[in-house]
Amino acid sequence: NIFKGADLSERKLPILVERSKEPGPAIWLSAGMHGDEVTGIEVIQRIFNYLKRRPLKRGTLYALPLVNPMGFEMIKRENPYDDEDINRNFPGDANGGTTERLTNAIFNSIVETKPDLVIDLHADTQNSLPYIIIDRPVGAKAGVKETLEKSWELAEKFGVTVTYDIEVEGYKKYRLDQGMTAALINHNQILAFVVELGGPRVIDEKFARMGVRGVKNILLH
Repeated sequence: NIFKGADLSERKLPILVERSKEPGPAIWLSAGMHGDEVTGIEVIQRIFNYLKRRPLKRGTLYALPLVNPMGFEMIKRENPYDDEDINRNFPGDANGGTTERLTNAIFNSIVETKPDLVIDLHADTQNSLPYIIIDRPVGAKAGVKETLEKSWELAEKFGVTVTYDIEVEGYKKYRLDQGMTAALINHNQILAFVVELGGPRVIDEKFARMGVRGVKNILLH
């Protein structure tokens, strides 16, 4: 449950879960953080359809296939209820505004599973290369540097270009330190990275296939 509207209708977030009978790593996928970025949604659907035929051998895969359902319905990047960028409001606030409550619920749902890795799927522009972004350390909390290094090591298994985000000064200026992966790394030392696949508003088949192949590479690793 996200919240209840004035007409008492409830808005909810879908969560997909695929569990193996054998214990193993826990991985989260997320997509649709920005409502007009749709390729990641398709990637997650294809991965879970694939797992119906080829089940996980061990571990658990969780997914939030549509983090911003309201923005998706309106083809809008931000959360239309308060015009906030969801990926600039983590870890959120249970007593805050609409987006802060949403991000807090998402953040806590992920953290409580103690995941080994979180992959957040986004889109850049139609002509961009597919690439992965690794966050920056904020503050001097123990273990953050090591978490970033391990995130990079895993990101390389995905199979596309890996790069660090902009320098810390600009990183904070544009509130990138309040992105979901940034908050997971800096607050809880959870391995995480962002994947950018093509552009918004359209599912580009080549980028969808790259995303599926990359997630499969990670699961296999």
